[in-house]
Amino acid sequence: MKSGLKQAAGPVASSYRINRRLHQRYAMVMRDGFLHVGSERVPCVVRNISSGGLMCRVYGPVGQSGPVRVELASGQLVEGTILWERDWIVGIAFDASLDVDSVLAEQWVTEVEGDRRRSRRIRMECPATLKVGLRFYFGKLCDVSPSGAKVQTRGVIKKPGEAMLALPDLPPLPGTIRWINGRDCGLEFREQIPAEALSRWLQERGYQDVE
Repeated sequence: MKSGLKQAAGPVASSYRINRRLHQRYAMVMRDGFLHVGSERVPCVVRNISSGGLMCRVYGPVGQSGPVRVELASGQLVEGTILWERDWIVGIAFDASLDVDSVLAEQWVTEVEGDRRRSRRIRMECPATLKVGLRFYFGKLCDVSPSGAKVQTRGVIKKPGEAMLALPDLPPLPGTIRWINGRDCGLEFREQIPAEALSRWLQERGYQDVE
């Protein structure tokens, strides 16, 4: 993240924070949405949600704590406040109670049939680092899609398993190495990159044919 995110200097008053145990939390929602922060529309992955708030991973700067609008279902903006941020993860409290069952039953704004960006693999090169256990493997990205990537490392990874991929200006991408061929390996992400976030990231690097 170019500008970096900063933690709030102190606690933010919120009835959600005080009474958060009263809100049932839906763990592992893992659905794409957007945060509207000022004039910016930041892609995110909602990890869990309740009637009082949500937690999501962001794919762009959101600044310090403050007002935000959350775009989930198409055409629906939920007013809220960013309470905290840590390592690309953001906690948000809604200004009013949300009917979570209704929201989860609707088609979300990013769930568009036929969006080929969700599965298309783009060939490109940029610096990449794989962390496997306690060891770092430096190399380059060869191709990428929302669900995975091919990476070529300088050293040979011995066996498939859990790994963390670091790419410029993206949050760390945890995943599983599914195959190894010499110095090449294929990584399946544990959490898909939102298609729009990946599209923006590729366009910033001069790859225009990603629509």
